[in-house]
Amino acid sequence: MRNRRPLRGSQRVTLSAMTVALSLVCLYVASLLPGGSPALYFIASVLTAGLVLEGEGALAILAYIATSALAIFLVPNKLMTAPYIAMTGHYCVYKLFIERHISSRLVQLIPKLVYMSAFTALAVWLCLPIFGYDALANLPVPLWAAIGLALVVLVAYDWLLTYTIRFYDVSIRPMLIGKRGR
Repeated sequence: MRNRRPLRGSQRVTLSAMTVALSLVCLYVASLLPGGSPALYFIASVLTAGLVLEGEGALAILAYIATSALAIFLVPNKLMTAPYIAMTGHYCVYKLFIERHISSRLVQLIPKLVYMSAFTALAVWLCLPIFGYDALANLPVPLWAAIGLALVVLVAYDWLLTYTIRFYDVSIRPMLIGKRGR
């Protein structure tokens, strides 16, 4: 991330509102598709990263909270909001925070995996009492294989997120914010 001028008040409000609205659209459409769409959860999470890249970490957290709260009320299938609320919605904020404070990519991976694993475990654990769905009973593979596969998926998710955020920073941001903000 380059040094940037702070966003003006109208830009902060507009970017935050766009983040919440577009994330809600992604979550709503994901709830209508059979099995949801991992791509839509991914896109909803990337939208939050735009606020963090603009130096608006607090707004990113508020956008995540607003999106999660509105999704609970507006998305017809509440179980389909769980991936965003439990994991993908807030991970971008944490990811960019870790990457700003730890320079080594290998060392960054440790707190990221611990964070993602903890929230994945919490989501699986809360599925039964909140949504009435026993995620562990419905595993098609042994638990140890599911954990290994989950770690591979989490690393792939982080890698893809890194390149998507870089694409936003280089290609999309100049169109939204303008080149003067650099």
